[in-house]
Amino acid sequence: MKAVLMYQNGVLKLFEQSNNYSEALSKSENYFKQRKSSLKEASSAFAIRIYFVDVNENSKIFGTITKILPSGKLQEESNGIKWEFRGKYKNLDISVDLIDNKNIVYTIWDVLGTILKQDHRKTIKDLNFTLNVNSNKDSYGEHQKLILFFSRKENCGKLWKYDDIREEMRKSGLAMSGRGIEGERPREFRYMLGYPFLTSEQNKNIPDGFCKCLYPFPIFERNERRSANISLSKEDWSELVSILNKDPKQLRCYECGLFEGETNKIGQKTKFEKGHLLGHLSAGGDTSKGNITSICKYCNSLQKDIYSYDKNTGKKIYHIIPFIKNQKYNEKKLVLSYLLSHMKSGDIDKELKKYKFI
Repeated sequence: MKAVLMYQNGVLKLFEQSNNYSEALSKSENYFKQRKSSLKEASSAFAIRIYFVDVNENSKIFGTITKILPSGKLQEESNGIKWEFRGKYKNLDISVDLIDNKNIVYTIWDVLGTILKQDHRKTIKDLNFTLNVNSNKDSYGEHQKLILFFSRKENCGKLWKYDDIREEMRKSGLAMSGRGIEGERPREFRYMLGYPFLTSEQNKNIPDGFCKCLYPFPIFERNERRSANISLSKEDWSELVSILNKDPKQLRCYECGLFEGETNKIGQKTKFEKGHLLGHLSAGGDTSKGNITSICKYCNSLQKDIYSYDKNTGKKIYHIIPFIKNQKYNEKKLVLSYLLSHMKSGDIDKELKKYKFI
């Protein structure tokens, strides 16, 4: 089986038969053309990843999943990361390699799910496997350590005390740096890679100071950028407004990525408000459904009219004058000094004219 595998912000969008990677690239481009966009335009707003999958199926499954680079060439193993999945499902031998420059291991599981035609939660009882990465042990990344540790079936499905899991990871040669298992990496492990890693923030049945990874494979919806998913169609924005009114727990803050009820960086519980992509005063935004996004109360209070979000890319646009107005006198002097030395004079004039300073 040869196929194209395409992701948008970590969500599988395309899995189709494809004879070669040129055809795979063409099918990906056509996917966006049908949506009145292009692969280039979509890539500026989303994390787009495309793979060419070459799998031989008989009594064995032998496959290679290789990322297609923007140049149209395949990722070379010497310039990337190689993950090796070796397993046995009933009488079926499985050997799948993934070559990419990121730890996007979920592609292996998506391919296996397509071939086995089953939810992994149903196959796990009869599936025995090992997962290895070609990194030297001394240079394992924090994500790699988490993936390797929780890809062992015996480490999943049970409550871990943070101290115990830190010690066990250390014994396994996978010691986390800094706060490690209680820091930012587990959040990325869940949101970016989709692993069902739970703490008391996500599940009230888990006591404070404990954690649990439900399965040794990803099952959650993923977002490679680890922030709120952005959609540009008005139909989706209408659905967003409905969810905001009825069940905000489905949503993630567009700015900080937290879910409803999670604790933010200043210790408050996250609560949602109707946020706006374009600010009212600074960018001429309105209260239409097309300008509404999900944003938590804390982030919404910080935004004010200091910045907006570009509707096409989702990136921040800073509004200079409102920003300066919110600073103290000495900070205003520093900001203005910086702008005068880094901005073109014509751009400064545009800003001043916009707010009728000149």
